[in-house]
Amino acid sequence: MKKNPSLWLIERILLVICAAFIMFFGRTGVMKTSVPAGTKLEDLDIRLVQSAEHVAITDTVIEDNMLKITLKALSVGKASIEVHYQREYGYMNTAYVHFPNILMINTYLGQLRGGWIMPVSQSLFLAYVIYFLVRKYREKTAVNLFDYDNILNLGTIIFTVPIIIGQIWSAIGFSALDSYLEDIMSDASSFSFVILPVALVSSVLVTLSNIQLMKKEGRRLTNMLGCALGMVLIIGTVGVYLIDEYLMWNQTSIDVHNQGAATMYIVMALRNIILTLISYLESILLATIILAVKAALGIPDFDRDYIMILGCQIRDDGSLTPLLKGRADKALQFARMQKQASGKDVIFVPSGGRGDDEIMAEGQAVGNYLLSQGIDADHIIVEDRSVNTEENFRYSRQLIRQHFGEGEPKIAFSTTNYHVFRSGILAYRQNVPVQGTGSPTRSYFWINAFVREFIATLYYERMTHLTIRLVIIIVMTVISHLQYLSNVL
Repeated sequence: MKKNPSLWLIERILLVICAAFIMFFGRTGVMKTSVPAGTKLEDLDIRLVQSAEHVAITDTVIEDNMLKITLKALSVGKASIEVHYQREYGYMNTAYVHFPNILMINTYLGQLRGGWIMPVSQSLFLAYVIYFLVRKYREKTAVNLFDYDNILNLGTIIFTVPIIIGQIWSAIGFSALDSYLEDIMSDASSFSFVILPVALVSSVLVTLSNIQLMKKEGRRLTNMLGCALGMVLIIGTVGVYLIDEYLMWNQTSIDVHNQGAATMYIVMALRNIILTLISYLESILLATIILAVKAALGIPDFDRDYIMILGCQIRDDGSLTPLLKGRADKALQFARMQKQASGKDVIFVPSGGRGDDEIMAEGQAVGNYLLSQGIDADHIIVEDRSVNTEENFRYSRQLIRQHFGEGEPKIAFSTTNYHVFRSGILAYRQNVPVQGTGSPTRSYFWINAFVREFIATLYYERMTHLTIRLVIIIVMTVISHLQYLSNVL
C-alpha cells in the first residue's frame, strides 16, 4: 500500500485524540475486590503501604458486596494498597503510575481507565484504510485489471478485515492494556487458524494436481510450485501449533509456563510472528486467485478493433493442439458476440513464431485455421516472429499500428484462462492497453498458475511486501516485550 497523505493525517489525528483522552481519564482508576456480605467501610482498614507519594486514595465505597477504591495518580512510580478485614490481611494490589501520570492497576500494563479509546481509534483507522484500499482497488481495476498492485491492495483488505473485527471486539470488552496487546497478536494471526481447514484440503488437492501436471508436462521445478507452497503453509501453520502443544505438556529446557521467564515470551513472539506472516501470505494468495479468476472469466468490451491470439506449441503436421485451438475458438466466439452486440467486425492477429521442432510459425498455423473457419484473409494479420508472450504483444502491436494508422486501436487478446492475468500484465508493461478473454483448459494448470502469479506478486512488489513483513515482525516483538515487562515489573 503506497503512502497516502490522507492516511497520514487520519493516523496523526487519531493518535492525538487517543493520547488526549487517556491523559484526561487515565489519571484515576478503581481497584475492586469482593468483601463478605454486610461489611461496612468502618470494618475495613485500607492502607497505602508502599510508595504512598505516587498515588492517593480519593474515594472508597461498597456496592453489592464489592469494595471500590478510587485512586489518583500523583507521580511516576509504583504503589501497593492493602485492605485488612477484622485485623486480618484480606487483599493487596499494586498500582503503577506511568509518564505523564497515567495510572494502571494490577500489572505494569494493567487496567487503564479510558483505555478502550485505543481499540476504537485503531478500528476507525483500519476502517479508513479498508475504505481507501477498496476505493483504490475499484478505481485501478476499472482502468487496468492487469496489475500486481491490485493483488497487493485486495490482499491487504483481506488481511485487515479480521483485525478490525477483533479490534471492535476488544473495544467492547476492554479491561486492561496487557490483555488488549494479547488481542492484537491473536487478531493478526487468526486468519491462518480460520483458514486452516481450507488450507489442509487445498494442500491435498494442490499436491494431487501437481502430480497430474508433472505426469503430463514433466518434472520441472515450475510444475512443483503448488505442491511446495501448500506444504510450506500447512507445515508452518500446523507445525507451530504442534510445537506449542509439545512445549505446553512436556518438560523441556524451554519453560512456557513461568510468566516471569523470558523464554515464554520469546516462544510467544515467534509463534505469533510465524502465524501472522502466514496469514498475510494466505491473504495475498487468496487475492491472487480472485483476480486471476476474474481476469479469466472477463469478456472484453464489444468495441474492439483487433483481437490477438497468443501462440503456443503446434502439432507436427502444422495443425493446432487442443490448447491453441481453444484460444482460436475463444477469439472466434468473441468476434461473433461483438458482431451481434455492436455490428462491428474485428481483425484477428494470430501471434507466434516458428520453433525448432515446428514446421511452420504458430501464427501462420492459427491463420490457416481461421481461414478454414470462414474468416476472410483481409481480416487476418499474421505475426510470425515472436518466441514468447512478451514478444507476442510487442510484434503484434507493431503490425496493428501499421495497419490501423493514426489513433489508438482498441485491442483484445485471447489465451488460455490460466494465462490471461499474466499476459495482461506483460502487455501493460509494454504500454499496450488490452482486455483479455480466456479459453477453458484442464484444472491442473489452474492451480499452478495461481501459485506462479502469487510468487510473481511477491517479487514485483517485493519492497512493499518486505516492508509489511518487517512491520509485522517489529510490532509482534515489541508487544511480546511489553507483555514480558507487564509480568515481571
